[in-house]
Amino acid sequence: MVDVKKIFERKLNIADGVFKIDAVYKGIKQKSDSLGYTLVEKEHSNKSGKYGGEIKFDFILDKEIDYFAKGEISVEIIFLNIKKAKGYDVGNIELKMSAMQKLDYKHRWGINKFNKFLFSIYQNLMKENFKKKYLIPIIIDATTIYNFIKESIEEYG
Repeated sequence: MVDVKKIFERKLNIADGVFKIDAVYKGIKQKSDSLGYTLVEKEHSNKSGKYGGEIKFDFILDKEIDYFAKGEISVEIIFLNIKKAKGYDVGNIELKMSAMQKLDYKHRWGINKFNKFLFSIYQNLMKENFKKKYLIPIIIDATTIYNFIKESIEEYG
């Protein structure tokens, strides 16, 4: 029985920011690799508009911690009203991030009602261990990625 719990959520809006979109994109990839996450790009769109371009990145960062649990970090960045200025990009940014802890993601405990009952007991008994082994490291990784994105967006501003 897969137990999914949202454990981290952040939003950031910046108006008239100065940044380099390529550096942010490549930096997220490098940071996720260094933390052991697999980056899956769900969506990447690039539109031009009346007041500037719009670029959207939607990533899922996935990390298998062990046979029982994995962490999943969702990152959505929308760059709005983008204009080029002296090698930099200028515009508005909307960042949404969340992280989830997935226990029994291979669905080994959800075979029948008895196993589901045992799984609930196991979760209650191992609550502190799960917190130290899964929850806290996922929150630390998500915070690291969030801070990295925030710093790379605010680096030139």
